[in-house]
Amino acid sequence: MEAPIFILGCHKSGTSLVRNLLDGSPELFVIPIETHFFEFSGFGVSYALRRAVPKRLKFEQFVEKIVQIIQKSKQKNEITGTRGGDSLDAGYWNVQVFIKYLHNKGKEFFELGDLQSLFNVYVEGLYIALYGDSLPDLRFVEKSVEHAEFAGFLKSLYPEAKFIHVVRNPYAVLVSNRKFLMKGKEKYPYLGPVLESMENNYYYLYQNPRYIPDYLVLKYEDVITETADKMREVATFLDIDFSEYLLEPTVLGKEWGGNSMSGKDFQGISNYPLTSWQKDVNSLEIELVNKTFLHVLSDYQYARMEQKFSSFKFLSNEKPSVYILNRLLRKQFEMKRSK
Repeated sequence: MEAPIFILGCHKSGTSLVRNLLDGSPELFVIPIETHFFEFSGFGVSYALRRAVPKRLKFEQFVEKIVQIIQKSKQKNEITGTRGGDSLDAGYWNVQVFIKYLHNKGKEFFELGDLQSLFNVYVEGLYIALYGDSLPDLRFVEKSVEHAEFAGFLKSLYPEAKFIHVVRNPYAVLVSNRKFLMKGKEKYPYLGPVLESMENNYYYLYQNPRYIPDYLVLKYEDVITETADKMREVATFLDIDFSEYLLEPTVLGKEWGGNSMSGKDFQGISNYPLTSWQKDVNSLEIELVNKTFLHVLSDYQYARMEQKFSSFKFLSNEKPSVYILNRLLRKQFEMKRSK
C-alpha cells in the first residue's frame, strides 16, 4: 500500500468513469465505493454536498458509518429501479467479516490516531469482505469526492501516492447535480450546496497541483472522446501497464452500467453525456456558471454559453421560496467575486 491512487473531482464530474476504467488493471485493487475516510474519522468537511463538522467519534460510530455505505451500495433506487455509480450486486459484501476484521485490526489504530494504519486496515477489510481473502500485493485506488480538500494530508500519509483530479464542463456538472437532487421529487431544488461544492472542488483543482507532486488533471470530455490516448497517459502517470482492459469500465471485473443523469442505460463508454445536458440547462444555471466559474471555462477551453432568456423567469416546478433563494445566489456569488 505504499503508492495508492486517489481519484478526485466533484459530484457528476466523471470520477466514477475513471475509477472504473482502472478496474481492469491486474495491478490494482479498485475500491468500488467511496470510503469517506476523513468524514467517518471525525474530520470537518467543507465540501457542501458532504459537509460535516469536526466530531470526536467512538470507534463503533466509525464502523457504523462504513457499514451504512456498504449496505447502501447493495440497494437499488426504489423510484427508478436502477443503481448508482457505487452500487453492487447484493451478494458481494460479507459485512460481518468486515466488521470483525475492523474491530480486530483497526480499533487500536483508531484510538491512537494512527490514520495511515487505520486507512490500510479499512482498505484491507473491504477487500476481505469482497473476496474472502487477504489483500495481495496490490496498490489500491480510492475515490471520494470530498477528498480533494484532504489531498495534502493524504500525501503526508502516503508519500508515494498519486492523484488524478477529473474536471468536467461546469454547465454539465451543475445540470447533472440539479437533476440528481430532483430525482424522485420533481421539485426544482435550491442550487446553493451544488455551487458551493463546485467552488470548493475548483479551488483545490487550482491549489493542489501547485504544491502536491504526482498530481494529474484529467478532462472528462477527453476521456470520453480520446479514451485510448488518455488511458495510456494515465497508465504512464501511474506506472502501470497499459492494456485493452483499461478501455472498458468495469466494477469488480463486471461490466459497468454507467452513472448518468440522462436517464439512458448504456454499457462501456457513451458519448451521450457530452451534449445531453445542453437541452436541459436553463438561463439561471448559465448565469450562475458565468458569474462563478469563468476561470474554469477559460482555462479548460469550455465554450461560454449565453443566456437566451431572463434568469428571473420562474423555472418549472420551482417553489416561490426556492425561487427567491436561487435568485439571491446570483448576488451572493457576484459579491464573492468582487472582493
